Amino acid sequence: MALEAYGKDFDKVKSILIDLLVDPSPINGILSARLLIQHLDFQPAFSTLNKYLKSENEPTVLHAAIAVRLLEEKSSPLIPIIKEEIFPRFEGNIWNRYKSWSYPMFIGMALDQTRIICGEEIKVKK
Repeated sequence: MALEAYGKDFDKVKSILIDLLVDPSPINGILSARLLIQHLDFQPAFSTLNKYLKSENEPTVLHAAIAVRLLEEKSSPLIPIIKEEIFPRFEGNIWNRYKSWSYPMFIGMALDQTRIICGEEIKVKK
């Protein structure tokens, strides 16, 4: 987080960020993946985000979904998997879109925002 606040020299710590992709703490892997993609265009880090988007732990999925949203257009390689595998797990009747008012709604909203940023139209009915 300090590195992100500093905002530069990501290339100097690239190997450390790569090592953190497999850290036992999901948040470390998720943040490292986002920084590697966002600042160094390190495409292999998408596999870490993909892994955590598929997690059974909803708080972990939410962290991954937010990281993907923060990647903006750079998240486009994940759009097919978001549409076909991830979003359907959280889909439901809340606003005719989300499964519940808790984690699924926030996960779904982050994924919808990602899709909108990448050029898709998302219709939400109230």
